Amino acid sequence: MADVKKLPLLHQLLYIMFSVKRPLIFLCLFFLFSHIVFSQSQNDSLSHALEKLKRPENTERVNSLGKIEVFSSEAIDSLERYDRGKRETKGFRIQIYLGDFAGAKSTRAKFISSGGELNAYPVQLAPNYAVRVGDFRTLLEAHKYLVGIKKNYPSAFVVEDKIQSPKLVRRKE
Repeated sequence: MADVKKLPLLHQLLYIMFSVKRPLIFLCLFFLFSHIVFSQSQNDSLSHALEKLKRPENTERVNSLGKIEVFSSEAIDSLERYDRGKRETKGFRIQIYLGDFAGAKSTRAKFISSGGELNAYPVQLAPNYAVRVGDFRTLLEAHKYLVGIKKNYPSAFVVEDKIQSPKLVRRKE
């Protein structure tokens, strides 16, 4: 080590950096400083993205079967619209007809023309066809509508089925 002190400063630093005892310390310092520099640039972009999510371009109030208000950006709305038709969940429908294809077709047309608020779905149950109406998430909700439907379709009953995701009702203020 006495010979190293006689060398110029640059040579002394190089000797210390590449000596057998210290490479691990310098490697750790190198990675620590590079991580700090990299994480600062990453935090800037992350904070920018979070700020963009905090102030969406298109904010609306959404009420659906209660007092739920949803504030979302246009990007989230477009994802929700894209995924809407593809998602089916377990639920209940009211079956109003079971028989041949012609009868199912006329029963469905009659139900739709009656002006009800429920959708009517034709279902093939080989060799028969059924007409099922509504998209109810709970059995209680289905039974509530069944009382009114039984007036025109006395043989109607509630069945468990895959239903379409409930549609959100948008209200502009």
